[in-house]
Amino acid sequence: MGKHVNRSKKRAISRRGFLQGSVAAAGLTILPSHAAPRAEEAQPDNRVAPNDKIQLACIGLGGMGGSIGQSMGGSDLTEVVALCDVDLGSRTEAIRQAFPDAPVYQDFRELFAEHGDAIDAVTIGTPDHTHFPIAMQAMALGKHVYLEKPLALTFRQVELLMEAQRQFGVVTQMGNQGHGQRRLMQFQAWKDAGIINDVTRIDAWLTDTQRWDLLHDGTWDIPEGDPVPDDMNWDLWHADQPEERPFSWKFHPFAWRNWHDLGTSLFADWGAHLLSDAHQFLELGLPTEIALEHPEEPTEHLFPTAARVRQTFPERNGMPSVTLTWHNSRGPEQLPEAPPGMEQDELNFAGRLLYGGDDLVFYGKEHHDELEILPEARREEVAPDLPDYGTTSGHHENFLNACRGEEETRSPFDVAGPLTQVLLLGAIAQRIGGTLTFDPETKRFPDNEAANALLDGPSPREGWDEFYEMV
Repeated sequence: MGKHVNRSKKRAISRRGFLQGSVAAAGLTILPSHAAPRAEEAQPDNRVAPNDKIQLACIGLGGMGGSIGQSMGGSDLTEVVALCDVDLGSRTEAIRQAFPDAPVYQDFRELFAEHGDAIDAVTIGTPDHTHFPIAMQAMALGKHVYLEKPLALTFRQVELLMEAQRQFGVVTQMGNQGHGQRRLMQFQAWKDAGIINDVTRIDAWLTDTQRWDLLHDGTWDIPEGDPVPDDMNWDLWHADQPEERPFSWKFHPFAWRNWHDLGTSLFADWGAHLLSDAHQFLELGLPTEIALEHPEEPTEHLFPTAARVRQTFPERNGMPSVTLTWHNSRGPEQLPEAPPGMEQDELNFAGRLLYGGDDLVFYGKEHHDELEILPEARREEVAPDLPDYGTTSGHHENFLNACRGEEETRSPFDVAGPLTQVLLLGAIAQRIGGTLTFDPETKRFPDNEAANALLDGPSPREGWDEFYEMV
């Protein structure tokens, strides 16, 4: 099974101590922020040679992290050289058995310190609140990064991740798999051909809240906690979080998504898939107004399982203002109204509607589905003018090809970052409530310090602040 660290180890490893060891071994130099290389400066060519296998480390081995790791690790283009997860129980057993020769770590800092010189790229499929330090460490060491969506927990963390991509010149990809499929090519082709034009309204929704509803038992204060399993490093699970919580199923393995300070809401979870093409090709950027329309009052600790968030994007580059509304729905009464030519009960459990010019409505459902035009009569009218848009590599394959210099990733941090920030602004609205005014130029709320504090996030706990100083 490879090497296992002491499962009960609580020893803190400073970022500076790590850099003195693993960075030197990797032949890299990490400069202080004022002297770090800028985007316009030459970067080393760290792409993998076409005939070489990508040496891959997988960080986060359960759930989606395990699925990503097995998918990319099973490619003919890769060799898995290290595995890492704070939980080495049954949830991570499948991927550990799939790659039995790869050494196994609980602490990503130890993985890089002891094995960093053998790694070309990493996959990161850990809880949202741990994305940032792991990705920053990897990029600072020149490793290519595939990071599950959404990119980070806070607006500021996303800013730093985008800057790190620029400074360290690595390949990056956010794991919003729908963005790498034919629907992306379709949206671009239809936009370029003028089929999608003058969009003024977007509705997106998710009705599959059952898995969240089951976790809300009506008494969700901070739980008293249960004994920490022997194969769990619960201290490290918190990463840079300033407060340690008692171990509980209400946090791990999945329920962290519900909590304000650990997750990013259903909007960020699913919006990263459903809205990626519209955000990129309609050049939405950042909104000027964000409002929580339902429920009227936010909850104290948890994101609501039924919510409606409205965002307003200004005119830009000759395109009109857009109103984007996100719906967490427990039933059809909370879904957007179906457009002409479509019955209300036809709305799928997840989907999006775009209202454009020429009386065209575009409907897409779930992660990968392409758009169809409504109503049917208009679809038939424009059918002869619809362009072809070909095929494309899958999202994982696109990342691996980019690591070899054969493609460019379609969801790099400089594309996925602003989208993630839009979603995080929606999460802030769900925590603050009411209507918030946002300035896309200063990237601040001009009249709401409580909201600005959530943009920045809390100060990291001792020993983790230097991850914020790498760029």
